Amino acid sequence: MKNIPIIILFSYASILSGQPFLNRVLTPIYVTSSVMFGYDSNVLKLSESEMDDAGVNKDILGGMQTFDSGIIRPEMQIEYIPELIRNHETRLVLNASHAVYSHSRDKSYSSWSVKMETHLGHYSWLKLGYSLQPNIYLRPYIDRDKIDLTARSCTFANETIWSSVSFPLFDKTWFTGKVKQVHQYFDESFTEFDTEKRCAEGRLTTKILNPFRLSLSGGIAHGQNTTHNSGYISTSFDRSYNEKSMAGSLAYLPKKWIYSVGNSLELTQRFYTSEIIDDPVHAGREQEEIQYRLWIKMKLQDRIFLELNGKYRERQTYSEYEWVEEFKSYSKIDFWITISTNTSLDLFY
Repeated sequence: MKNIPIIILFSYASILSGQPFLNRVLTPIYVTSSVMFGYDSNVLKLSESEMDDAGVNKDILGGMQTFDSGIIRPEMQIEYIPELIRNHETRLVLNASHAVYSHSRDKSYSSWSVKMETHLGHYSWLKLGYSLQPNIYLRPYIDRDKIDLTARSCTFANETIWSSVSFPLFDKTWFTGKVKQVHQYFDESFTEFDTEKRCAEGRLTTKILNPFRLSLSGGIAHGQNTTHNSGYISTSFDRSYNEKSMAGSLAYLPKKWIYSVGNSLELTQRFYTSEIIDDPVHAGREQEEIQYRLWIKMKLQDRIFLELNGKYRERQTYSEYEWVEEFKSYSKIDFWITISTNTSLDLFY
């Protein structure tokens, strides 16, 4: 008797649509499993001067013995694609991963995410997403609110909520608008760094030059230091900032056993809002960060895929103080190989 209202609801929905409603929601579940093998040349994002001093000052590396590390990251993705709206599919995607650093147990972290995508029309989607990395290790820092000046591990949780909408402009060309809010909550010893970041981005993508895909984007963001002047000595400095970014990518899509070969370039500029003379680390500070990436994606066998990636990342800091420029600038190289396989589960049949 308790199931009668549910049965009536599904029956009514089936009558309203030409295709039975149950057939549109009882669809297969797609599972993708992958493992990534990577290398990070500068795990703690150390400057050149810090690398030079690491042999004398052991606090710089914390528990690490080297600047670099290998990485292994298993990952699982579950995708469910019902047709909640007739002739428009909806995708619900769940993702979980865990990265393990061979040279740093502290740096290992887990990540979870969920997103929902609804098809609105040709080249048109509405997407919502949420992700969380509950415990990301940065490096050892000194807690300025305590008498003991021994460096201790600094960790934070990174939470992201976002939404985007895309729509066609003309033949094989579409625009995507995206808004995002990021919360970064640091552990109790470093709450002075707590930040809420709001971002807006626009992206133009075209396949008019088939088989090439070209994408250009630009964005702005503001990071608000939410614990500024909250009572502790360390919160007297405002760590808020403004950002602007631009990026471009070009990919070749042969659609054979090689799926994609491409490269991308991204430039991000950050401007700290602090003008306090007693805060030399942030006052008047600007920084530029460049990321250049190369990739190739290919199909090895049926349901087995391989992806190769390489990325160069460099940050250049500008300040009235030379020691700040040296301390806050760094460069690193990452590369990784990902092997993945997928399968479908017909749980409802």
